[in-house]
Amino acid sequence: MAPNQKETIGFIGTGNVGLHMANNLLAAGYRVVAFDKRREPLERLAQKGATISASAAEVGELCQVVQVLVATDDQVLEVVGDGDRGLSSTLAPGSTVIVHSTLLPETLQAAAEILDSRSIGLLDAPVSGTKGAEASAENRCMTFMVGGSADLLERCRPVLQASGKTFLHIGSQPGDGQLAKLIANLIGIVTMEAVREGIAMGRDAGLSRDLLLEVIANSTAACWSAENWHHMRSMPERHPGGGEALAELGHKDLSHACALAWKIGTPVPLAALASQLLERPYGSEDY
Repeated sequence: MAPNQKETIGFIGTGNVGLHMANNLLAAGYRVVAFDKRREPLERLAQKGATISASAAEVGELCQVVQVLVATDDQVLEVVGDGDRGLSSTLAPGSTVIVHSTLLPETLQAAAEILDSRSIGLLDAPVSGTKGAEASAENRCMTFMVGGSADLLERCRPVLQASGKTFLHIGSQPGDGQLAKLIANLIGIVTMEAVREGIAMGRDAGLSRDLLLEVIANSTAACWSAENWHHMRSMPERHPGGGEALAELGHKDLSHACALAWKIGTPVPLAALASQLLERPYGSEDY
């Protein structure tokens, strides 16, 4: 699976992170066939040489490897789905779907069953990175937490290397990658809420935010959220759906993590509380 002009990779879901990943594929020499329900990012990709499709099924007709980065569990099942507009209706046997979304493990297992019945492989590969997912995609230094066979990971590695440098093989089954990603997001979002509250307390007490961030950076409170606070302030404006959609994604991830923790019997009271705090839109004033 070496990069060349003959190989075509499908990409479904060109939000802030997916758009960078699709651009990285083009820069690495792959042909890209893209689909998203929003026209604007597709037009930007078309200007760089990508082919635009009208549906997920059409992507499947043109590719043997398809990367998927959509927002919700229902959207992933719709993209993969049994209907005539899903990938499973058009992908050839032996093809591979790589899912980068953050989902419940059982969603990946359900998708894998649909695809396996048609001899199509599924690699569970949610994304993150030490710069945050968006900046890590832009800088081609993403982290992939992978669930699936080692052989399938190795076959897909050249495609993933267009955007990433760290590949953590969590387990052999689809859903294993999601378990690790949900735990990472639980820690990240709870920490972010703690930093937000601390900065709000400092502001109300008359402390300079920048000085307080310097205190945090040089103390036991040092963490990714504080280090990247100024970058995070612009996230509600940069996100396609604004602060409301951004909060919904965080709430979805924490809700999934809490549901998974309840299933395996682990108390996560801080995550449950943080999930409630995310039941409102984010604005720059929250940072």
